[in-house]
Amino acid sequence: MRIARSTPWCVVQFAPNSAGRVATVSDRYKNVSQRPGHDRSVNETTDRSYGTPRAYEALKRELIGSLAGTVLEIGAGKGANLAALSRVDRWIGLEPSRARFRTLGKASQRLGARAEVVRGRAERLPLADQSVDAVLATIVLCSVRDQDRALAEIVRVLRPGGTFVFFEHVEPQPRTWSHRAAKVWAPISRVVDHGCDPTRRTWEALERSEFDDLSVRWFELPAGFGLRMPYIGGEAVKR
Repeated sequence: MRIARSTPWCVVQFAPNSAGRVATVSDRYKNVSQRPGHDRSVNETTDRSYGTPRAYEALKRELIGSLAGTVLEIGAGKGANLAALSRVDRWIGLEPSRARFRTLGKASQRLGARAEVVRGRAERLPLADQSVDAVLATIVLCSVRDQDRALAEIVRVLRPGGTFVFFEHVEPQPRTWSHRAAKVWAPISRVVDHGCDPTRRTWEALERSEFDDLSVRWFELPAGFGLRMPYIGGEAVKR
């Protein structure tokens, strides 16, 4: 495994490489170790150099706006990301909630014939193998029942060279007020907020996944009552 260390930053710019794919953050950092038999680059996720809320939004705009071709959005909700997906040829919005499904169908009309809304869960995607160019998930992996299964399904439906773009809130640092608050709120949140668990260690699930290249960036956003919660954002590539 190749590990690329992250550095503090505010705004990162991405540019397509010669193959037309948006270069990952990990492409830009020095490889410092390798495990024989597994060619994979990963950002150093234990070195948390937190980005600002402004940097978080900038990276969201950059990565989501770069998605093209056939794009599957998991947990598309009410269609909040549709405005940023101007380059897609076909957008498939997956939503398990019956109420949100209806709202999403109306919101997706802005894409016209390019949009398709389907019911389903991330752990069992109703798509064929290697059928999409990119997968998008924003604040979704906190709610899935089985993160490993969901990520395996994402790898399955992606074509070679395909990208998974993700933005997620994750478990706060232990022994902090934010961590204590998240532990107290988690049982309630799982019931009232579509299964959302603010104590998920999603970066570990990403590291366990079968993606070949993984870039993870850390952010810290205000959460009210003086608390600040960690978020991660980035992309994973299937070769």
